[in-house]
Amino acid sequence: MYAFDTWQAIDDDSMTSMAGVAVGPRLADGHASDDNDRRNGAEALRAVWRSMIEETLNAWQRNPGELDDDGVRPPATDTIELARRLARRLCERGSPAPTGIVPNGSGGITFERHHGLSLETFRILADHSIELLVFEDCRLVSRRPILADHL
Repeated sequence: MYAFDTWQAIDDDSMTSMAGVAVGPRLADGHASDDNDRRNGAEALRAVWRSMIEETLNAWQRNPGELDDDGVRPPATDTIELARRLARRLCERGSPAPTGIVPNGSGGITFERHHGLSLETFRILADHSIELLVFEDCRLVSRRPILADHL
């Protein structure tokens, strides 16, 4: 099992694109551009994460009935807080923000990131277990548990 205090082990595997991507513009040779560009890129990334948390997770917490209309069991407050902690941790690591956050229908939350034919998801289940799943061309290529205790 992987814990969040062992990010390097996770980053070196399939989590590279969601949790291990360097922030900031790149030059043609792959090196980061100047410090100003890197700081601006990092701030823009944090703004996307903040927006995602405020607009989605906070809205679900304020009005869980919004999800009931869709026939979905809304995430409980403690599940939403766990999703916030995961989002903060990923943001701190310079991870790209998900392309979507969706309720899983059973009281959990899923962060999704699509990139070409790849899909990476963090599934936060109602029992507070977390999994990282990586799909390539619709095929599951990696499934890893993440220990919530270390968020």
